[in-house]
Amino acid sequence: MHVLRTRLLEEVGGRLVGLVALACLVALVAIVVVLAGAGRLTGDLGGHILADLRSVGSAVPANGAVLSRSEHEPQWTCDRGWDPVRVTIRFSTSTRADDLTRLVDKRLTAEGWTAGGDGRSWTKRLWSGEDEWVSLSAESPDTWRLLAGAEPDGPRVGFCE
Repeated sequence: MHVLRTRLLEEVGGRLVGLVALACLVALVAIVVVLAGAGRLTGDLGGHILADLRSVGSAVPANGAVLSRSEHEPQWTCDRGWDPVRVTIRFSTSTRADDLTRLVDKRLTAEGWTAGGDGRSWTKRLWSGEDEWVSLSAESPDTWRLLAGAEPDGPRVGFCE
């Protein structure tokens, strides 16, 4: 009977050690996955805000030449938190200012943007309840800038003192 009990304890103990080892391995893999994901953490989880802001490029007129385009994912700083998600498009066009403003307004409102009171700004509500915004400004008589942005929806990261 004593031999049978000892053998039973050895089998159960061996299985228990195996289960504990498996649980530790699963926990280790989970930790690695979480840490690897944290390296890619941004204030725009999934890039949805930036993807939506990219669409403002459709407001550049057909005769416009894009001089530069920049996209900015938010960066975390302890003193300001997340900075805005932004898309900036600089372009030149021979289209008159009034005609350009009407064209940009027509294209942006067709995509769900709402015109602001000044005629050169637009907003759109995000799924998070925050607003995206676009502004059109002249840098010179034939050079313009579309600046689109939104506050990010990402979680707070790190610990700040």
